[in-house]
Amino acid sequence: MKIRDLILLVLLLAFNHAVKGQTVTDPWATLGASNIQTAFIVMDAANNLYVSNYYNSTISKITPAGTVTQAWVTLAGNTRPYGMVIDPSGVIYTVNRGTPGPYTISKITPTSDGSSGTLIQTWANLGAEAYTISIDASGNLYAPFVSTNQIAKIVPAVGGATGTVTKPWVTLATGANPFSISFDASGNLYSANSNNTISKITPAGSVTQAWATLAASSNPQFMVFDPTGNLYVSCWGTSTVSKINSSGTVTNVWSVGTSVWPAGIVLDELGNIYTANNNNNTVSKITSSGTVTQAYATLATGSSPFHLAKDASGNLYTTNMGNGKVSRISSPNIYANSFGQRVSIENANTAISPEGGANFGTGRDIYGKRYNTTGISTTSGTVGSTTAILGGIISATNAISASIGVLYSTDINFGTFTSTTIQTNVGAGTYTSSISGLSAATTYYAKAFVTNSAGTSYGSVVNFTTAAASSPASFGFSSNNLSGNLPNYYIATNNLTLSQLPTSWTIQWTHRTDESTGSGGADGMLWFFRNPSTTSKYSTDMHLYQINGSLQFWYNGNSYTFNATYQDNLMTGLTQNTTYKMAVTYDGTNLKTYSNGVQVSTFAINITLKPTNSTLLMGSNVARTVDEFRIWDSALTQAQIAANQSSSVIGSTGLMLYYNFNQGTTGSNNTSITSVTDQSGNNRNGVFYNMPLTGSVNNFVTSIVSGF
Repeated sequence: MKIRDLILLVLLLAFNHAVKGQTVTDPWATLGASNIQTAFIVMDAANNLYVSNYYNSTISKITPAGTVTQAWVTLAGNTRPYGMVIDPSGVIYTVNRGTPGPYTISKITPTSDGSSGTLIQTWANLGAEAYTISIDASGNLYAPFVSTNQIAKIVPAVGGATGTVTKPWVTLATGANPFSISFDASGNLYSANSNNTISKITPAGSVTQAWATLAASSNPQFMVFDPTGNLYVSCWGTSTVSKINSSGTVTNVWSVGTSVWPAGIVLDELGNIYTANNNNNTVSKITSSGTVTQAYATLATGSSPFHLAKDASGNLYTTNMGNGKVSRISSPNIYANSFGQRVSIENANTAISPEGGANFGTGRDIYGKRYNTTGISTTSGTVGSTTAILGGIISATNAISASIGVLYSTDINFGTFTSTTIQTNVGAGTYTSSISGLSAATTYYAKAFVTNSAGTSYGSVVNFTTAAASSPASFGFSSNNLSGNLPNYYIATNNLTLSQLPTSWTIQWTHRTDESTGSGGADGMLWFFRNPSTTSKYSTDMHLYQINGSLQFWYNGNSYTFNATYQDNLMTGLTQNTTYKMAVTYDGTNLKTYSNGVQVSTFAINITLKPTNSTLLMGSNVARTVDEFRIWDSALTQAQIAANQSSSVIGSTGLMLYYNFNQGTTGSNNTSITSVTDQSGNNRNGVFYNMPLTGSVNNFVTSIVSGF
């Protein structure tokens, strides 16, 4: 250890008291008199903390340096703010428990310099008491009513000046008395109920009342999810933490003491759990392997810690109801070594290379965990409305076998996050992954990680904001679109061949015929698999054909003749300007046709010869509009087709290809767009050939489906 390192270590120990390997600063901030009852704590993207003070109706602000503004915002009289949430833009919402009422939500927008907040005192009127509040990815708020067994949904009005309350949005079982609520990564809402159950509510409002059942007298308080969907619940009444898997089964129960009343709960990136124990002034830690340290940190007598927050560096913060203070629990015995890195005492003599250096060393990072020093940085690339390119750079030149991935979340503290592994068994280099399923117009935080036998290292946190959702579009083809009996303007999917279709499959699409379907009217192919070298109109290996108001299915086998296998009456009665949601399925024996979710025909056919050079194309001599073109790797049932035909299927399993045609602007100049994006994640983009992409045809046009 170098002299300067030893001096810094001594100074740290002089100013803080160390408890079992971590450093407690208590108090870190004093917010007022001991009786103000500090309640909830939230953190913004800049690591500023905000605390609700119940008894004096104020919100305090604490900067990362520890500067306190005790009454950053003062609410009216007896408002008594309690639960809080903060959205990605830094706007704060408080749920208020004034006694007696009114029970309201206030909205606070920080000023540009952050010195104060603009208050809307009564942003929404709840009319019933809620202790907590939560927010979904779309910015809607939810509040559980402890005495009426209901959960309300509050939708911000245009402009954000008020919130429209739906009460009840859902009703739980009698006696549930929900206390807190939390979202999983899929947008499902969970409520911790005083009757020792956890309820699950889907985004559509479908309720599973007792999704999980805890031990008697558990009195669950707060919840947190890990990246794999496991839920951890602090149980006040039994002084335990319960782990519940994604199926609702309680798989582990850990005791954190006797009559300690665990409340606030957070999770770090290694899966360690921390609880604030209200009755004995401690914070407990449960490692990912299940080892419990009941008094991981001990606070001053009478602190009564209640709520917890974690910053991006892994420091913990507790609100102390008993003394009007906030305590900080830092990483284990951190000091700066001669490379400027922060490591722990127990590894002070380990050979550590600089961040990004070429040598491999091990130590403890600022979360108190072992790490390697390959040097890892986070990258972000192209960002769309629901997608982003994320990744990391491993900069060490002799990095041993490792895996690299990225964490991302709408929470700067990564309290709930999604983790994806980009690649395993890697060395130095740049690695990226396309992330899908994001919410439009939403700020996300991401950090890369690299793991090997020495442990895990994290890159710095980056943030990005997804684009606003584009207006849904469809694609319109013109008539008189022939060149040598084949479409002149078409879309070619060169990396999907007929041979790649499995034995069972489904082709699903929405279309509207925009010309006459009477005699002498529509006449042309809708989609087809064709050998690129053939030129005849009928020289395809498989295609769907419309003639007037009828659909024909052609399967040519191994011949290129007019006398191929075909079926005239797949469907009849198509009319002009009518939108149909179509599907053709094949299960290895029977070909079935569906229109608007209803089966209209079935025919036995043997489809076995599938040439490897027969590629998918879309084009038509029929004036028509097409949308939601999907190919699945199985024969979907009628119920499955009916269920998915009216919604986006991004993220669904079994998709081989998915075009939603939302890349362009309707009726505008889209000539800069060269392909239709495959939303299945299989990169089977459809390339435009000779497509004008301007005007009202052979271009993106007004959507014929609603809302997606």
